Amino acid sequence: MSGADALAALGHELERAGWAVRLLPGPSLRVFSPAVPILGETVTLEEGAVPGRWWYRSSTGGLLGADAVTAAARVGDLLGPLVAGALARRSPEREMSVAELRRRFPGVPCWWGAHTRQWWALTTAPPRLVCAATVDGLARALADVRPTVAKDA
Repeated sequence: MSGADALAALGHELERAGWAVRLLPGPSLRVFSPAVPILGETVTLEEGAVPGRWWYRSSTGGLLGADAVTAAARVGDLLGPLVAGALARRSPEREMSVAELRRRFPGVPCWWGAHTRQWWALTTAPPRLVCAATVDGLARALADVRPTVAKDA
C-alpha cells in the first residue's frame, strides 16, 4: 500500500466517525471537528520495517497504530475531550469550557493529556506544571498558583 493510500484509508475511517479531514503536504492529514475547526490533530506516516507497511503518528510524536481503524479510534480519543470541552456551556450542572478557562488565564497553555487522562497547564510565573481531572479542577489549581492572573474569577 502506498502512503497516499494509507492516508486515504485513515481519512475514510475518520470521516465515518464524524471527523473532517484535509490532506496536507508532507503528506499528512489534518483532522478536526466541523463544529470546532480550530482544534485538530495532524497525522503523518512512518514507513514500517516491511516496505509498504505504514504507521500513523500523531503531531505529538505518539504512534497511533499500524491500521486505519485503530489510528482513527486513537485520534478520536485525543480530540474528543478537547472538542467536548470547547462546546460545553457553563452552567451549575456542567464544568467550565476550555474557552472560558483560556479567557480566565490568558497566555497559559492548557491541554488534555491523552495518556494521563487529565487536564494540564504550564505556568511561567511561578513556573509550574499543574494537572487536574476536570477543567473546573484545573481552573481552581491555576487560581491557587496564579491568583492575580485569573480574570473574573
